[in-house]
Amino acid sequence: MQKDARNKEEIMKNREIQVETDELNDVLSVNREEEADRLSKEIVDKNKTIESIKGQIHRLKLNCNEHEIKLRSYEEGIEIKRKEVEDQNAINREDWKKRVAELCRC
Repeated sequence: MQKDARNKEEIMKNREIQVETDELNDVLSVNREEEADRLSKEIVDKNKTIESIKGQIHRLKLNCNEHEIKLRSYEEGIEIKRKEVEDQNAINREDWKKRVAELCRC
């Protein structure tokens, strides 16, 4: 009889433990789902940020390429002007040499 009473008491304790375990498992399940949702949103936000940064990098590269093209164009223009000035200086030197030679003859 005492054995039956102890068994019933043990069964009741086990049922209580099982109910508590089930409740805790439910809470854990909800917490896991909430955490998974939070992490999922965080990942989506970070992916958006990454895509935004990639877009900015792409625009910067295009901008850089445009500036490189302009720079090359300016450099070519400067080189052309430099050659023109050198050619004009050479012509002027020849003119001065002729004038000096004419003055020296007098």
